[in-house]
Amino acid sequence: MKIINAFIGGEERPIHVYERPEDASAFWDFLKVATARPIAVDSETNGLDPYAPSFKLRLVQFGTMTEAWVIPYRADTHDLIAEGLEAAPALIAHNAGFDLLVFEAMGLLDLDDGWRKSVDTRIMAHLLDPRSAHEGGIGHKLELLANAYFETNAERFQDDLFEVFRANKWKREDGYGLVGIDCPEYLRYAGVDVLLASRIFDAMKPLVATRFSELSAFEHEIGRICSGFERKGMLVDRHYATELIDHYAEIEVDAKHIAKGFGITKLGPTAQVSQVLMALGAELTEKTPGGELKVDKKILEALADNNAGEPLGVVAEAVLVGKNAAKWSSAYVSNTLDRLDANGRVHPSIKALEARTARMSVSAPPLQQLPAGDWRVRSMFVAEPGHSYFSVDYSQVELRVLAALSEEPTMLKAINAGEDLHDTTARLFYGDDFTKAQRKLAKNVNFGEVFGGGAKTLARQAGVKIAEAQSAKQKFRRAYPAITKYSARLKDRAEFGKVAVVTASGRELPLDRDRLYSCTNYTVQSTARDVLGQALIYLDQEDLTQYVNLPIHDEVLGQAPIAEVEEIVREIERVMTMPFLGAVELTAEGEIYGESWGAGYR
Repeated sequence: MKIINAFIGGEERPIHVYERPEDASAFWDFLKVATARPIAVDSETNGLDPYAPSFKLRLVQFGTMTEAWVIPYRADTHDLIAEGLEAAPALIAHNAGFDLLVFEAMGLLDLDDGWRKSVDTRIMAHLLDPRSAHEGGIGHKLELLANAYFETNAERFQDDLFEVFRANKWKREDGYGLVGIDCPEYLRYAGVDVLLASRIFDAMKPLVATRFSELSAFEHEIGRICSGFERKGMLVDRHYATELIDHYAEIEVDAKHIAKGFGITKLGPTAQVSQVLMALGAELTEKTPGGELKVDKKILEALADNNAGEPLGVVAEAVLVGKNAAKWSSAYVSNTLDRLDANGRVHPSIKALEARTARMSVSAPPLQQLPAGDWRVRSMFVAEPGHSYFSVDYSQVELRVLAALSEEPTMLKAINAGEDLHDTTARLFYGDDFTKAQRKLAKNVNFGEVFGGGAKTLARQAGVKIAEAQSAKQKFRRAYPAITKYSARLKDRAEFGKVAVVTASGRELPLDRDRLYSCTNYTVQSTARDVLGQALIYLDQEDLTQYVNLPIHDEVLGQAPIAEVEEIVREIERVMTMPFLGAVELTAEGEIYGESWGAGYR
């Protein structure tokens, strides 16, 4: 055993490095004393996907506030690490989902058992301040939290390791797998992580216990459930996906050819595209943060739809289609193929507690962002043999939540009568003989009030003039005055009190002083997310999460045996349907897709 010291919290802390079997007795002596309180654990790996064929676990760390142990993962240390994880009555981990998935993948600790005795300091940090560092918050990285609570330069240990990477001309993402297992900077960095996590836990524990005890338990349950979805993975048709890349390449070539005929040599650069579009009559006024005219997906879609068959529409369509083909091929199809495990499954990373509003995110690959209008990408995700894909989602959950929170009588009456809310809004705006275009505008106004969109955004999405969009927003305020008053109350409380809103679940969402108008959006979006989180817990209690693959905003995607899929979908609908604030029922509706995810989008 060798000892490396690290200066933490004003004192030298020893980091014990396991070298030979004789060191095991000293490690067990440490555990016997340390188990009087939760033990911080961490892992060092060569990558971030525990299911990748090339994945390797390199180190496992155990620590308290005063000392740490770093154990290289080898055949002769496997049982020691497993027994140490099992012996600890409670664990602390920062971003626990990753480490617990690693431990289970390596046969060291059962995933559910690990979650049930773990406290995730990242969850604690998010509850105390959900903002990222670039949003003005403390942030949720271990080093940032350490700096905020007790340290002044916690990044120095990571910086020392990065200097080793630079000296060897390694990329950061590669360095973690290439650095020598006995490198002092690597071992110190590894040991410091558990020393910091233990101290951060100690600092945050009383704050969370006082303000967010129930929410913390809620989030840890959701984290455990989502880790189970990650472990399960999704079967991919590799042959189909490979052909799809060729298909999108052909589409991109054709789109570039059309655009080139109008003088666009590259689809990406905004300046050239905007110049051609304006020369053909487009009115572009919005700008990017860099000061260039904005030509994003929404703008191109509106131009293509509103100028179909005309040169302006043809160019907008070509640019849109070409850019989409390139993005979908790279970000979704290739990204998925690159991440397949040995059994042809991809295991997307599910961050159960991510955005400021607590909304979940799915990455690697980003399956929450797949194009709604293209069934082809989803079709590469195929059901297990003898199974069928299905989806169960909430019906207009954000609007129902908003109606209940604001106690808007007209909207609540429509919901409880089973009316389509977009039809209701269009009828209030234009009378019983509203047109399809008027319903589209009413639908966009409904969602705009939930998600905080202004008149410009509404005009672009609905394909109308700004004056008409402004008129529609005014009609909304007259049709649903209680929502207008509710939003004003939230804004006033934030403006004249603490600059934050508190959701029905007790979650505190800080606001930016120059964006107080987002208070309604934050409250509704966060509450809708917590509804889905509660649904996942209910489904797990009914043993129905075994059929779920992914949570996606307000829906769950899953698969079940063909002979039972209809019955299982009805059960999931029943469990997800729930009353909200005694004012409205949040209803869930299911749809059976078939042999693939994409079969439901054709």
